[in-house]
Amino acid sequence: MRQVLNTPLTPSPTEVSLSPHKFPTRHTSRSTPPSYASELGSSAIIGQRSSNDDETTLAKYFAIHDMLSREYPNDKDLPRPVICTLGAQNSGKSSALSALLWVEFWSAEKTATHGVNFVRSRKGNGPFTASIQIQVNRFGKTESIDFASAIQDQEAFTEALRLAGEEARRVDVAGTRVRTWEELRVVDRSEQIAGIESWPEFTENVVSVSVHGPRQFDFDIVDLPGLNGSAVAEDMICKYISQTHNIILLCISAGGNDPSITDRWIQLANMYDPKGSRTIGVITRADLIDPDLETGSIFVDLIRGRDEIVGFKPAHKWWPLRSRTAQERKSKVSDIHVYKAQEVLFDRPDWKALQEAEGRQMGTGPLQKKLEDVFRSVITANIVALKESIRIRQREADEWLSNHLPLTNPVGTLHDDILHRLAVTFSELVQRANRLGASATFVNLQENFEKEIHKSLPEFTPSSEVEPVEKVYESFYQVQGFGLGKGETISLDSFLDMVKQHTSRRDSGDIDTKALMKTFLDRSAKQWLEAAEIHLEAIWRHVTTLQRAAAEQVCEDKVELVNEIMLHLEPLVWSCQAKCHDFVRQVSKVTAASPSDVALEIHHSSKKLIKRAQDHFANQYEKFASDTRSSASVVGEGVETIIGASATPEERERCFALQAKITVTIYGNALEFTTMVGRFAQLAVFDYVEQVSAALRRGLHLEDVEEGVRKRAADLLESDAETKRERKRRARTRDDLKILEQKLNEFVED
Repeated sequence: MRQVLNTPLTPSPTEVSLSPHKFPTRHTSRSTPPSYASELGSSAIIGQRSSNDDETTLAKYFAIHDMLSREYPNDKDLPRPVICTLGAQNSGKSSALSALLWVEFWSAEKTATHGVNFVRSRKGNGPFTASIQIQVNRFGKTESIDFASAIQDQEAFTEALRLAGEEARRVDVAGTRVRTWEELRVVDRSEQIAGIESWPEFTENVVSVSVHGPRQFDFDIVDLPGLNGSAVAEDMICKYISQTHNIILLCISAGGNDPSITDRWIQLANMYDPKGSRTIGVITRADLIDPDLETGSIFVDLIRGRDEIVGFKPAHKWWPLRSRTAQERKSKVSDIHVYKAQEVLFDRPDWKALQEAEGRQMGTGPLQKKLEDVFRSVITANIVALKESIRIRQREADEWLSNHLPLTNPVGTLHDDILHRLAVTFSELVQRANRLGASATFVNLQENFEKEIHKSLPEFTPSSEVEPVEKVYESFYQVQGFGLGKGETISLDSFLDMVKQHTSRRDSGDIDTKALMKTFLDRSAKQWLEAAEIHLEAIWRHVTTLQRAAAEQVCEDKVELVNEIMLHLEPLVWSCQAKCHDFVRQVSKVTAASPSDVALEIHHSSKKLIKRAQDHFANQYEKFASDTRSSASVVGEGVETIIGASATPEERERCFALQAKITVTIYGNALEFTTMVGRFAQLAVFDYVEQVSAALRRGLHLEDVEEGVRKRAADLLESDAETKRERKRRARTRDDLKILEQKLNEFVED
């Protein structure tokens, strides 16, 4: 086990001399502090830069990298490497980044990072300056909103970054806008966090930070949430570390449990970077490590490259850091004090012996240099490869455009009376599809949607995962006459395990029922939302099918006119569809809540149903146990094979009560969800039908036929609307690629 030293390693301000020549002030050359360099050969505080010629060349690559990030932020074919953090909650990631970037990140005892914090750090002349934006994701589009600019005070930056993270979560609530730092800094704390109980724990919105100053290093870092068992947080982390052009900064703390191969962060690093070729390991709280080469801890083994215990070996090694402690943060000690404390630590004889054995220095400075070198090499290789990729994409665009030339000399015009006949025909087709009968397409879609929702409902069985139950088990839903098929089967042994995970270790009768209920509700709500999204896509596909059928009926053999109509109605379809998707997402949040979440009493009819469900599950268990005992007597096995036999009667009763409450709550929420989604979709389709005629008049400029006749005629004779859109897209892509290639050629010689 790890040995924790009792020796105080944090010098007080009176114990450490803070003379200027020993503090790592960052000059352009980033020279080594003489007191430390004389003993260890180079700085353990500040990393060394390359020669001026190398810096000039690398500056070009960074200029390209920044240009790509600024002008092509959403182009997946133009990857921009970043350094991604990976580690457990409270592993010291924020403190490590604070030390590496020379800015103080917000940290907390629990979750400090609730989303993605993108940090672009650049060295330059002039004072420290920071700016913050919030990238808000809405309706499939990203909007960058300025939150704070020209921040030159470190404490102000930390506070602004904390408030930006809170705003990124708050704007996920419908109908809210991003408040700026200037607005938030003049109101009290209660107003800043008003409504926090409705904010999501994690958000897809991104806090984007730019820092510039003489002490900064050239990094692009994505600070990701710490792993805490949340599937949302893990998905967010995997999205970044799975990209092979990104660097992984794997953080573990010497202040926690010893690392092992079962740690989720180790498993994810192994999963996405099995060779460790793009991973750098960081061990925070180095002041708690015994660095003795003979009797040292597991962390010494990691530093020495012995990876047998954790089963993962970063190619760029493990680096111990002594960053700002919680007490130092609370006392607001200076950067000088923190870095001085680290210098004192790594200057101890036992740490110097470890560094000499490894042939490298340890601390913030060497890690900064390592990170910068790795990041430079990655973006350099990336940009060189991009040039060839751009040429290939240009050739593909040119070939496609040469095979799909546009029409010339267009003639023709439109007849206004077509619009009225189209609107009437379309309305009749929609009404027919919404009535019972052979043409009731919308009715069939709603029924299929309800069936998909029912498949996600939990079906609690009294058996184990490996034992069949069809002969003895009756579905609660079918017994009550709900007419549902069996949903997702959850065996009794699986449910008992879940109950144990939510039971207090000190009091076996203390079960966190709210958390257990939330587990089931969250899983169901996610499945419902996915089913609803698919349902809406099917509805609007059929709307456009009916729309085309109406246009073909009215326009007869005029294919070009049909395509004209479909093209001009596309924006209206997208708008109505987006409103439906937004409504579904909001309803999903509502139906994911249990009555206790919104402080509501359970309805008396639901209480009765819960009691019937509890009795049903108890009876099913007794029936299954009886059949199992009978089978056991035949084959000579004992009753210990009965699932749940090891549990006490009281524990089983609690289990059946929980199953009943979960079943009834989720069924009620599912019924409410399908009803609300179905009604809203129906109203949205009828509303769309009413807007078709006006939308076509606007799209075809029929209020001013004479001026727009040539443009409309050219559009009319385009035989394929999809080809027309694709031609515009490819031409725009080709032009953008030519501009990008010119910019790359300005920086990089072939």
